[in-house]
Amino acid sequence: MKTSHIPWARLYLFIVLSISLMLIHHRALARSVRLLPLTVKGSTEAVKDQKLAISPRDRLFLSHSVAQMLARQSNGIIEIISPEELSQSLTDDFDPTICGERCPQIIAEMTQADLVIGGEIFRFGESWRFVLSLRDVGADQMLLTETLKSEAKLPSKVIQHFERQLKTRTSEWVSQARDRLNEISKSPMRLYKAERALTVERGRWSELGISWIPINGAQYEMGHVKGHPNERPVHAVRAKRFQIMKTEVTAAQYWACVQASACTPLPDREGCVSLGTNSREAVNCVTWRQAQTFAKWVGARLPTEAEWELAAKGTKERTYPWGEDQPTCEHLSYADRQGREGCGEAESQAPCGYPRGLSPEGVCDLAGNLWEWVEDDWHRSYHNAPYQGSWCEVKDCSPRSRTYKTYRGGSWYHPAKRARSTARAGALHTTASVGVGFRCAL
Repeated sequence: MKTSHIPWARLYLFIVLSISLMLIHHRALARSVRLLPLTVKGSTEAVKDQKLAISPRDRLFLSHSVAQMLARQSNGIIEIISPEELSQSLTDDFDPTICGERCPQIIAEMTQADLVIGGEIFRFGESWRFVLSLRDVGADQMLLTETLKSEAKLPSKVIQHFERQLKTRTSEWVSQARDRLNEISKSPMRLYKAERALTVERGRWSELGISWIPINGAQYEMGHVKGHPNERPVHAVRAKRFQIMKTEVTAAQYWACVQASACTPLPDREGCVSLGTNSREAVNCVTWRQAQTFAKWVGARLPTEAEWELAAKGTKERTYPWGEDQPTCEHLSYADRQGREGCGEAESQAPCGYPRGLSPEGVCDLAGNLWEWVEDDWHRSYHNAPYQGSWCEVKDCSPRSRTYKTYRGGSWYHPAKRARSTARAGALHTTASVGVGFRCAL
């Protein structure tokens, strides 16, 4: 009687495939380790009446060379923060002349870097020294310190000599740091604002259950060439890195602000949610100023319209926050194809009840449920829209008596086309509608 080996072969194939899928899933759960290359410090020394120095441009080039070599050796674990992203991440109040020795740490926090390349190049007798450092921002310690030596005389030759040494050393450095790199890649991305927040703000976020989702800064095309006239003309805008609330503000969260005498109550009329400690619905019937007041109370602000659209559609021009799939009642609360408002529940819903409607970053309900107030004044088109920042008639965006403000995202009583990532609308800032709520940003 012959023994068949086919079942064993199938079992072996099943085990191999299972392990492969587990490894793929494990890698998918990990994130990139963000590496920030900063300009290496340099010193100038007069030797025989000749001033020898490595230029800032060459020192930055050397730092980026180190970063690129480390990224290649890491097999995709390390992601380099580009100069463009660095520029977009720096806040308007950042002043390198004030922060001094703390500048690298502050820049690392603003860019949400995990590792920072730094160091110094200087003359040592007749030779050059390059002291390279790789700092672990989260652990606040040096992950690597290495000293390279060059006997070359001309600065250009010195850079070339250091580059050759780096090519032979970076593989060893990545191997030494592999365990820490894997540890970082499995940790959540750090939030600059959240970490620097006052203790009272952090405590309030925790008490209210407020979660923040980081959104990478980017330049992107705002609007839609085939959208409503108020979505045109399509124009380039730039938004710096920011964080946005995972959910719309709930009635319970707003009630806490009312209880603290910082916010004013909602109007008592049909369709407005009931405020209370256990009220889970997204709060509606709030005016623009009420939304702004709550945001300030939690140490935040309203998102700009450009930030809101970037969170909703990303740089890949998603039609809806989740992508291109046609909207259903598994994606959002809206007036569905059968004409049922709120998919049969014609009122504000609790956040995150539509799992297929999440953005790739994990933000809930950017489409449907409630329109969301943003900081900007309302404009009927994008003619003369700014390249960055909010678009208001007054510098601080404070509304005048007849100021109209913008809201985004559609609502439970509007059709799907109003929930597109580029759809927009506006109303008098004193409007308190059953279909309008808000979320905050940092």
